[in-house]
This record gives sequence, structure tokens and C-alpha cells, in this order.
Amino acid sequence: MKFEKQLKNISWNKLERLVGPQILQRGENYFKKGKVRNLAVCSEGLIANVIGSDDYITLVSFEENRDNPELQFQCTCPYGSGCKHSIAVVLAYIDSIKKGKHVPEVSSSDNRLKQIKEGRRRDDLEEDFMNEMSVKTNPVKDISEYLAKYSKEALIEMIIKLSASHPNLQEELMDLSRLSSGKTTEIASSIRKEISSIMSEPAWHSHWSDEGNLADFSRVEKNLLNLCNKGDYDIVVELTKFLFERAYTYIEQCNDDGNSACQITECLNIGFRALKNSTLPDFEKLLFAISSQLEDDYDLCQEASEVIDSIHDKNVWSKIADHFYKQLKTIPTQENEDGFIRNYQRDKISNILAHALSQSERTDEILPIYENEAKITGSWERLVFFLIENNQPEKARAAAEEGIKIIGKNWPGITNSLRTTIANLAAKQGDFYGILLLKQEDFLDRPGLSSFEALLEAAIKTNNVEEMKSWALHYLETGKAPAKGALNKAYQPEDKFHHREFPQYQVLIDIAEKEKRVDDVWSLYQAATNKKKYFNSHAQVAQIIKDKYPEESLKIYQKLAEDLIAETNSSAYTSAVDYLKKVQKIYIKAKRTKEWTQYLEHLKNENKRKPRFIKELRRLSDEKLL
Repeated sequence: MKFEKQLKNISWNKLERLVGPQILQRGENYFKKGKVRNLAVCSEGLIANVIGSDDYITLVSFEENRDNPELQFQCTCPYGSGCKHSIAVVLAYIDSIKKGKHVPEVSSSDNRLKQIKEGRRRDDLEEDFMNEMSVKTNPVKDISEYLAKYSKEALIEMIIKLSASHPNLQEELMDLSRLSSGKTTEIASSIRKEISSIMSEPAWHSHWSDEGNLADFSRVEKNLLNLCNKGDYDIVVELTKFLFERAYTYIEQCNDDGNSACQITECLNIGFRALKNSTLPDFEKLLFAISSQLEDDYDLCQEASEVIDSIHDKNVWSKIADHFYKQLKTIPTQENEDGFIRNYQRDKISNILAHALSQSERTDEILPIYENEAKITGSWERLVFFLIENNQPEKARAAAEEGIKIIGKNWPGITNSLRTTIANLAAKQGDFYGILLLKQEDFLDRPGLSSFEALLEAAIKTNNVEEMKSWALHYLETGKAPAKGALNKAYQPEDKFHHREFPQYQVLIDIAEKEKRVDDVWSLYQAATNKKKYFNSHAQVAQIIKDKYPEESLKIYQKLAEDLIAETNSSAYTSAVDYLKKVQKIYIKAKRTKEWTQYLEHLKNENKRKPRFIKELRRLSDEKLL
């Protein structure tokens, strides 16, 4: 057969390059599980059904009009081409050929070929069917013609009978009846009961079984909208408060991919729109909107900001500031068992307080709050940025330096941010030695290639690059950072980082690699391994030295591969073969192909009881599919 002959020119390596190792492995799994059905040869190549999450049709063919035709894949799955279904079909055909099984031929009239050629997917075909059905029927027209035959009394009787057997219809009719007759108290009571009923059991949904108990807030949302349209804003606000008070605990218990949270958000959005139009005093409107946002950990109160932005009365904002002054005093200043939550709460309240003071034009009270809170919660960044925004760079720099002294040991992320700010301020002032000192501290806190390069870049401005380089390398080798001359402010890191081991071989190797000092990389690696130091970059070193020290690079790669093979699991085998590919390249470049063949045979003999590994070795040769 033509297809079989063409397939004999395709190697496993080539197949992997076409689809990638993961798709190849998934395709093998599909084939082993017998997912390929109705395999047949057609004029284009192979056609089959593959059972996945759906019944997919897959066509495997060769490109025409090419000297070296390439495999082509078409599938009705969402992937479309080069998918696991295509690989499963190829492997099923190979298995049939090897076992001498007959693969039937189908004509060009096979319906599957038609669907593939038209690019038809299963969902497309279902959509066509639904479209055809919608053309044949017009429900609105048919129902209208049917109901037109009845009198008003008969229609009322019919609706009452229908509502008796359809609870949702009965509820909706009751809601409309109460709304039209102005029975808002009854509607409010009904909505409260509906909310309580929904929240009596947490919502959940399983993607595996497609089972679950999803919440439905549509009736709540509809009634809130109807009340708003009638202008009953105060009742909507009260219902919003009722819903919000229960929402957090309920959502926390749900496992429905945020479905309930989204529905509750829509209901609360209606409530906050009603709040703007309610008869509540502006202070109460503002307090409810702000308090809701403060308590909102699920981003439910999206429309609350609209209420906050709509109120500009300075006196109202001043009352809000006084309210949150009092609230801030209720939160402990001494760190409790959960200092993070304490700090989080204080920062949220003080942010609102600062905003209220700004809106009420009491701006002179903001800085003292920020200064006090920085010492309590570590919010030094906020204080520094406020000082910069208010054109006080000297105070900002002093505050950043104070913050580093107080929190440097505990919160390195904030420390690094403050250092960056100080460096930017120092650059504007032309204080290049100040920048250099900051880069020194950063290097001592986080020794690595990036902090080393930043240090040398800063040293260019002070004309002492070599001195700084020598100082940094001395620290990486000995753990000591001597201060001398212009650098006498540099602090010593020994007490702070007593757990570090020196020399810092990994960083020294990274620097040597960057500077292309291959000999130093090799000597540092030897020193690290001789001292039996923990080292996790063997592959990095093997790659660096492969041209100058090929024999040593081979030993490293071989050891890595053989250790992985010993783990006896599929993912380890895949990684092992990746290393063996590098071994293969070194042997071939050195024209030592005979040694490579011998080594490969040795691995096959040693691991012949590991069929999965032997299969993985196909990636190292030009072994053909057939």
C-alpha cells in the first residue's frame, strides 16, 4: 500500500518532532487503552474514530506534491491537528501491520471523510441540527395562535392550573401580584426567606461527575430590580444589608467555582445603585459603602465605589474620618498571635482614614498617621511614597533608611523596595556613593549574579569597579565583607546569615559562566563536589565545559542520566533520555560514534527489564515506525 510505504520513511524521532513528546505519550496511552475504532485505509491515508471525551473522527495522510511528503493530521477534536487522537491512529495502524491484521479499505463516499473535508466538528453538526429544528418550529407563534382561541376567564383558569404544578411560575406570579398591589413588606419578607433558604446549604459542583447543588439567586435579583423600578430604594438597601451580612460565611463554604459569588455580586450591585437614590443621610450611605468594601474579601461590592465617589460634602467626610479614628484605636498596637491579620486590618482602616482626611481637607493630619502606622505595621513604603508625592525627598530618604533598620531582617521584600526608592532619590541628588552602599547591602542580603552585576554597575559611577568586584568575590569565597575607605558604612552580615555556607559555589559558578571563565567553572565545580557540598547545577556545569572538557562533561551527563533511570518511573526516563541526547551530541562531535553505540547497547542490556525506558531510547536513534 502507498500509505504503508510512505510511513516506513518516518522515524520515531520525526514523529516526536511533529507533535512533541507529551502528545506522543498521550497518543500511546490512547492506543493502549483501545480507544481507536473502525480503523480503515482510504485514498488519503488512514481514517478512524477515536473515543475521547467525545467520539472524534481522525484522518492521517501525507502531503502531496512534495519530494519528501510530511505526515498531516486532521481531527474533529478541539485541538484540530497534531493531537493525541492522530497519534493513536498511527500507532493502531502500525500495530495491525506488525501483527498481520487486515485493515479494511473505505471508499471516498465514507461519511467520515465528508465531515473531515468540510472541517465539521461534532458541536458544529449539533448546531446545524438545532438550526434546522428552529426553522421548522416557531414556539411563540404557535403558542400565540393556540391561546388566542380562549377567553380571558379560560386563560386565567389555565394559568392557575399550570402554576399549581409549576412552583417557579407560581412564585413569579405571586411576586408580580404583590408588586402591583404595593405589598412591599410581603415582598421583602419573601426575599429574606428566599435568601435564607438558598444559603441553608452550601453550593457545590463536581466537574468529574457533573453533579452538584448550584445556587439560584435569579428570583432575588429579579425582585430587587422590580423594587428599584418602583422606586422602593430603602427596602432594597435593607435587603442588600441582609444579603451582605450572610454572604461571606456562605461563599466560604461553597465549592462551585465562584458561581454563587457572581450571582450575589449582581444582587449587591443593584443594592448599591439603590443606596445612591435612597433617603438615607449621606453619612449613613457613605459609611455602609465603605464598611462593605472593608469587609469584602471576595470583591462582591463592586458598585460601592460609585456611592463613595458620588459624595463630596467635606463635613460628611470629616464625620467619616472621626468614625475611623475611633475604629483604628480599637485594633491592638502590640503584635498579637496573628500579626499579619492585625497589620492588614490596621492598614485598611488607616488607608480609609487618610482618604477621608484628604476629602475633608484635613490633610495635615495624614502624615502623623502614616508615621505612627509605619512603626506599628511596617507600612514604610506608604509613608515614603507620601513624602515623595508631597515633595519632601530628604524626609522620604530618612524614613526609608529608618524602615530598613527596623524591618530589614524580617521583611526583605519591603526592604528591597525601600532600597530601590533610596537609590532613585540618591541618583536625583547625584549621591553615587549612597547608591553603591545600597547595592552592597542588597548584595549581602541576596548574593547572586543579578545583585553582583547591579553592584558593579553602581561602582562605575564611583570609579572603583575592580575594588567592588574584589570585595564581592572575597565575600562569596569567605563569608567576610571587609569595610574600608569609602565603604566604611557597609554592615557585616555574619550574624544575620549565620546559616549560609561559604564558599558560595553556585553564585561563583554563575559569575564565572557570565564572564566565560570555563577553567574557573570547572575548578569551582571540582572543589564543590570534593567537599560534598549540596549542589544542584551539575547539568549547567556540564553544558559550560562540554567544548573544553568533553570527557568530564560526558561523565556528568551520564551520571545524571543513570541516576534518573534508577528511579524507574516514566517522567524520570524522559528526563534521562534528554541528558543522553547531550551525551550523544558530544560523542558525535568528537567522532566517537562507536563508543556511543557501545554505551547505548550497554544501557539497553542493563535495563532490558524496563520496557518503558527502552521505548524512550527510540528518541536517540533514527528507528523507523515500520
